[in-house]
Amino acid sequence: MARSNLSNSRTGADLAQATRLMAAGKTARAERILRKLLKSDPANAEALHLAGVARHRAGKPAQAVDLVEKAIRAAPRDARFHRTLGDILHTGGRHEEAAACYRAVTALDPGRSTGLVDNLHIFAAVSL
Repeated sequence: MARSNLSNSRTGADLAQATRLMAAGKTARAERILRKLLKSDPANAEALHLAGVARHRAGKPAQAVDLVEKAIRAAPRDARFHRTLGDILHTGGRHEEAAACYRAVTALDPGRSTGLVDNLHIFAAVSL
């Protein structure tokens, strides 16, 4: 049990470090940490999500979509992951798919308005 707690503690520290690096614009360094983390825990939803964000920032939208979809499969009730996928799809002009993601955000987290606002952005983009 102590080993599991140590492993969880290390995973949390690695995720925190990768998040800080991403915030500082050091995406490549963050990705190295995330790849190592995913090698030992390939179903870690948070690491998959962050790796998807990193791939998107690196201009690799197909890889980003794949990673975030894996995060969603690992943690389907996490509205943040659906929001990220919607943002990536929207940026790539895949508005209908993005809208479906934003509807999922609204359904999963009805107390927040982000899903509704994002759907309005999609409507505006498609209507122009």
